[in-house]
Amino acid sequence: MKMLKKAMLAATVTGLLSTSALAADFTLKIQSSDPSGDLNYQLQEDWAERVEKMSNGRIEIHLLPVGSVVKHTETLDAIKLGVIDGHVTATGYFSGKDPAFGLIGNMVGAWSDTTQLLQYMNYGGGNELMTELYAPYGVHFIGASTTGVESFVSKNH
Repeated sequence: MKMLKKAMLAATVTGLLSTSALAADFTLKIQSSDPSGDLNYQLQEDWAERVEKMSNGRIEIHLLPVGSVVKHTETLDAIKLGVIDGHVTATGYFSGKDPAFGLIGNMVGAWSDTTQLLQYMNYGGGNELMTELYAPYGVHFIGASTTGVESFVSKNH
């Protein structure tokens, strides 16, 4: 879990700082696709606090639970319209806009270990693919994270 938090933090802080003017302070309203009591949300809160600390207070993230501003399936449009500044979510929610979001966002069974997903994203072209997928929506991809391997549900044994 420590490695997950460090990977998520490193990817996100790097992305935020590289797209910002270094002389400015930023307050970002970011909506999660997780409810506030969920462990994933608690990890995201920890991440937001660490971003503020690591940026010496120059970047402040107001993390909002799922549905606080818009439905979890509408965050992509809300970012483009300036309603929120970002989201922590699974890209599969946007598969109605482009099926590729569903393919890369919910690759259940594709990885036997979560580090394989992060290696693909960081070293195998995944970050570049996500940047390309988000570009038509005026959204900048910052970085990937993972919460763990999910089960693959099937009627067959």
